[in-house]
Amino acid sequence: MLFWTIVFFTMNLIFLFKSPLRKANIEIGELNIKKAKGETIDKEYNIETKNILQVILIIFLLLCEIIYLIYAINIDPYKYPTIILLLYLIFSTVLINKNQPDLSIEENIIKYRKKLYKPKTFLNVLTNLTYCCYFGYMFYVLVF
Repeated sequence: MLFWTIVFFTMNLIFLFKSPLRKANIEIGELNIKKAKGETIDKEYNIETKNILQVILIIFLLLCEIIYLIYAINIDPYKYPTIILLLYLIFSTVLINKNQPDLSIEENIIKYRKKLYKPKTFLNVLTNLTYCCYFGYMFYVLVF
Protein backbone atom coordinates (compact mmCIF):
# COMPACT_ATOMS: atom_id res chain seq x y z
CA MET A 1 0.00 0.00 0.00
CA LEU A 2 2.80 2.37 0.88
CA PHE A 3 4.56 1.70 -2.44
CA TRP A 4 1.47 2.56 -4.48
CA THR A 5 0.84 5.64 -2.35
CA ILE A 6 4.30 6.95 -3.24
CA VAL A 7 3.83 6.00 -6.93
CA PHE A 8 0.47 7.78 -7.22
CA PHE A 9 1.66 10.81 -5.26
CA THR A 10 4.71 11.15 -7.51
CA MET A 11 2.66 10.60 -10.67
CA ASN A 12 0.12 13.28 -9.73
CA LEU A 13 2.88 15.66 -8.69
CA ILE A 14 4.47 15.24 -12.13
CA PHE A 15 1.09 15.78 -13.83
CA LEU A 16 0.59 18.90 -11.71
CA PHE A 17 3.65 20.60 -13.18
CA LYS A 18 4.10 18.85 -16.54
CA SER A 19 1.90 17.17 -19.09
CA PRO A 20 3.92 14.21 -20.31
CA LEU A 21 1.01 12.83 -22.35
CA ARG A 22 0.02 16.10 -24.04
CA LYS A 23 1.88 15.44 -27.29
CA ALA A 24 0.34 11.97 -27.61
CA ASN A 25 -3.15 13.40 -26.99
CA ILE A 26 -2.65 16.01 -29.70
CA GLU A 27 -1.41 13.42 -32.21
CA ILE A 28 -4.33 11.09 -31.50
CA GLY A 29 -6.80 14.00 -31.66
CA GLU A 30 -5.46 15.17 -35.03
CA LEU A 31 -5.66 11.57 -36.26
CA ASN A 32 -9.32 11.44 -35.19
CA ILE A 33 -10.02 14.67 -37.07
CA LYS A 34 -8.39 13.31 -40.23
CA LYS A 35 -10.37 10.07 -39.95
CA ALA A 36 -13.61 12.03 -39.52
CA LYS A 37 -12.86 14.11 -42.60
CA GLY A 38 -12.10 10.96 -44.59
CA GLU A 39 -8.53 11.94 -45.43
CA THR A 40 -5.95 9.27 -46.15
CA ILE A 41 -3.55 8.75 -43.30
CA ASP A 42 -0.09 7.50 -44.10
CA LYS A 43 1.41 7.73 -40.60
CA GLU A 44 -1.55 6.16 -38.79
CA TYR A 45 0.30 2.96 -37.93
CA ASN A 46 3.34 4.83 -36.59
CA ILE A 47 1.31 7.16 -34.38
CA GLU A 48 -0.83 4.41 -32.93
CA THR A 49 2.01 1.99 -32.26
CA LYS A 50 4.12 4.75 -30.73
CA ASN A 51 1.37 5.75 -28.33
CA ILE A 52 0.03 2.28 -27.56
CA LEU A 53 2.47 1.82 -24.68
CA GLN A 54 1.32 5.08 -23.13
CA VAL A 55 -2.32 4.02 -23.43
CA ILE A 56 -1.56 0.63 -21.87
CA LEU A 57 0.31 2.36 -19.03
CA ILE A 58 -2.60 4.74 -18.41
CA ILE A 59 -5.13 1.89 -18.31
CA PHE A 60 -2.87 -0.13 -15.98
CA LEU A 61 -2.39 2.81 -13.60
CA LEU A 62 -6.12 3.62 -13.68
CA LEU A 63 -7.01 0.05 -12.71
CA CYS A 64 -4.32 0.02 -10.02
CA GLU A 65 -5.64 3.30 -8.64
CA ILE A 66 -9.21 2.00 -8.50
CA ILE A 67 -8.05 -1.17 -6.72
CA TYR A 68 -5.90 0.96 -4.39
CA LEU A 69 -8.87 3.17 -3.47
CA ILE A 70 -11.08 0.15 -2.82
CA TYR A 71 -8.51 -1.26 -0.40
CA ALA A 72 -7.88 2.17 1.10
CA ILE A 73 -11.50 2.36 2.28
CA ASN A 74 -10.62 -0.22 4.95
CA ILE A 75 -7.49 1.65 6.02
CA ASP A 76 -8.75 5.23 5.96
CA PRO A 77 -10.05 6.19 9.43
CA TYR A 78 -12.54 8.73 8.00
CA LYS A 79 -13.49 6.79 4.85
CA TYR A 80 -15.24 9.78 3.24
CA PRO A 81 -12.20 11.19 1.40
CA THR A 82 -11.49 7.79 -0.14
CA ILE A 83 -15.08 7.13 -1.14
CA ILE A 84 -15.45 10.60 -2.67
CA LEU A 85 -12.19 10.23 -4.61
CA LEU A 86 -13.17 6.75 -5.83
CA LEU A 87 -16.55 7.98 -7.03
CA TYR A 88 -14.95 11.00 -8.71
CA LEU A 89 -12.41 8.80 -10.48
CA ILE A 90 -15.06 6.39 -11.77
CA PHE A 91 -17.50 9.10 -12.87
CA SER A 92 -14.82 11.21 -14.57
CA THR A 93 -13.57 8.16 -16.46
CA VAL A 94 -17.08 7.30 -17.64
CA LEU A 95 -17.84 10.92 -18.60
CA ILE A 96 -14.62 11.27 -20.60
CA ASN A 97 -15.58 8.25 -22.68
CA LYS A 98 -19.15 9.47 -23.25
CA ASN A 99 -18.16 13.04 -24.09
CA GLN A 100 -16.80 12.41 -27.61
CA PRO A 101 -17.88 15.15 -30.04
CA ASP A 102 -19.36 14.57 -33.49
CA LEU A 103 -16.46 15.45 -35.80
CA SER A 104 -18.51 15.40 -38.99
CA ILE A 105 -19.49 19.06 -38.46
CA GLU A 106 -16.81 21.70 -39.09
CA GLU A 107 -17.86 23.78 -36.07
CA ASN A 108 -17.33 20.78 -33.75
CA ILE A 109 -13.92 20.15 -35.31
CA ILE A 110 -12.86 23.72 -34.51
CA LYS A 111 -14.06 23.39 -30.90
CA TYR A 112 -12.37 20.00 -30.58
CA ARG A 113 -9.07 21.36 -31.94
CA LYS A 114 -9.22 24.38 -29.58
CA LYS A 115 -9.77 22.07 -26.63
CA LEU A 116 -6.98 19.80 -27.85
CA TYR A 117 -4.35 22.55 -27.98
CA LYS A 118 -5.51 24.36 -24.84
CA PRO A 119 -2.90 24.32 -22.06
CA LYS A 120 -3.70 23.05 -18.59
CA THR A 121 -7.04 24.19 -17.30
CA PHE A 122 -7.79 25.30 -13.77
CA LEU A 123 -9.86 22.14 -13.27
CA ASN A 124 -6.88 19.94 -14.26
CA VAL A 125 -4.60 21.74 -11.80
CA LEU A 126 -7.23 21.55 -9.04
CA THR A 127 -7.81 17.83 -9.68
CA ASN A 128 -4.09 17.01 -9.60
CA LEU A 129 -3.65 19.10 -6.46
CA THR A 130 -6.55 17.25 -4.81
CA TYR A 131 -5.02 13.89 -5.71
CA CYS A 132 -1.63 15.01 -4.34
CA CYS A 133 -3.27 16.10 -1.07
CA TYR A 134 -5.16 12.81 -0.81
CA PHE A 135 -2.09 10.64 -1.38
CA GLY A 136 -0.12 12.79 1.05
CA TYR A 137 -2.89 12.20 3.57
CA MET A 138 -2.81 8.44 2.89
CA PHE A 139 0.96 8.44 3.31
CA TYR A 140 0.49 10.07 6.70
CA VAL A 141 -2.20 7.51 7.65
CA LEU A 142 -0.05 4.56 6.56
CA VAL A 143 3.19 5.73 8.19
CA PHE A 144 1.92 7.25 11.45
